[in-house]
Amino acid sequence: MGSHMTLKQSKRLLTQQTQKSENHQTKAFLSLLMKYIHLLFFFTSFITFSYSSVVYNVLDYGAVGDGVTYDTEAIQKTIDTANSNGGGIVLIPSSYTFLTAQLYLKSYTTLYLEVNSEISCGSNRQDYNSGPQDLWYCILANDERDVSIEGSGIIYGNALNFVIEKNPLKYIMKSWNSTTDNCTGTQCRPRLVGFVNCTNVDIKDVYLNNSAFWTLHLLNSSHVTVDNVDIYGDFNIPNNDGIDIDSGHDIKITNCNINTGDDNICPKTIEGAELTDLIVSGCVLRSKSSAIKFGSATHSNFKNALFTNIIINESHRGLALQLRDEGNIENVMFSNIEMTTRLYNDLWWGMAEPIYITSVPRTANQTALGQIKNVQFNSITSRSENGVFIAGSNITTISEIKFNDVDITVDKFTENIIPPFHDYRPGYLGLETHATNAIYMEYIDSIEITDSSFRFGSNVPDYYGSLFETLPKTAKHFSFSSVTFDQ
Repeated sequence: MGSHMTLKQSKRLLTQQTQKSENHQTKAFLSLLMKYIHLLFFFTSFITFSYSSVVYNVLDYGAVGDGVTYDTEAIQKTIDTANSNGGGIVLIPSSYTFLTAQLYLKSYTTLYLEVNSEISCGSNRQDYNSGPQDLWYCILANDERDVSIEGSGIIYGNALNFVIEKNPLKYIMKSWNSTTDNCTGTQCRPRLVGFVNCTNVDIKDVYLNNSAFWTLHLLNSSHVTVDNVDIYGDFNIPNNDGIDIDSGHDIKITNCNINTGDDNICPKTIEGAELTDLIVSGCVLRSKSSAIKFGSATHSNFKNALFTNIIINESHRGLALQLRDEGNIENVMFSNIEMTTRLYNDLWWGMAEPIYITSVPRTANQTALGQIKNVQFNSITSRSENGVFIAGSNITTISEIKFNDVDITVDKFTENIIPPFHDYRPGYLGLETHATNAIYMEYIDSIEITDSSFRFGSNVPDYYGSLFETLPKTAKHFSFSSVTFDQ
């Protein structure tokens, strides 16, 4: 096995949270949403893979497993053989490390990594598809169905091989952006695992470790289950997102432990393809960016998402909706979430906001944006170094935002000093200096807050302002009931 960090960086926290009282409207919305999504998963749960259970051991097809010799050809031959025979289990056996260039999963196959096995991904440009970056993955399933990755082994991205400079604030990374690389910019690195235009996907129990770019990418795929997956990425490496869900339908993420420098769970949408019916539950998250973030790629609509029973530890931002394009975000519920959010440094998006809702233009001349509508936060508890931030713009609306049983304490509990900003990134407004509030709003059409508390803690720096603030003449309809503000 490779000599890198231990398999479990942080022990999974599985806690039973006590349900708290909810108002009538919140109950109604949650009930309807749960019935709708559970009905979908009731039917999809009867989908069973029809391929053979025959086991194909990569050692039998010429793999060496010494961690030095490239085993790409042998592993791919094993996958192709299983697929051509009607499907089966491609076995990555215990106690071996298999160095590989890019692999292509096929329909009706399971890539099964036994405990103490490892797939180690190549770190050279020639190890990956010769086309554009959209095709660069260590393991890729493209236009396949009934395909899975399972087992307790490791898929290791060798991200540290891409580090040019270990800047303590944020590492400087290698980018394959020469004229022959089919990529431009500073983010030309391979993703770890991708499922592109796939149907009936299972990812279970595996450990995805140290990707050089996005770790698990679900692109326009449907009927996907991600369960009991551990994802670790170096906390100083940018763009090593945990799970990126780029459009798709019927996606369920449960019992995952995700600890990455960049966003942990990141729903996005591409042009012409919505993201609908997403459930995330029972996860433990930690990020130097956002633990959960919609966007910023929001080219098509998002509908029906539930995030429940989640713990967020020491993240730079907690729950974020970051709309920058013409797609709409609607019918989203965050429920039973405990978190701490803290400041790191301003090279990372985020200012320790526990809840962040923005619909602002990328450019000064942008004339169209989607809408954020019907988003609910129920039974949320946070200790944070910043407050709730809600910002629309004069070209769109944020409406039907509901907080119920939300408890926010804003307190300075780290020594990291960053001037107080409103963070509109990505967008032409960038960072704007502003005092810290427990809740701030601008350009919002309607919000309802019930049975909630907002307070400053015991350590209040000079840059803390009022508990509650709105930009004059931009915030319209308020409904507050049993809400306390404690200076």
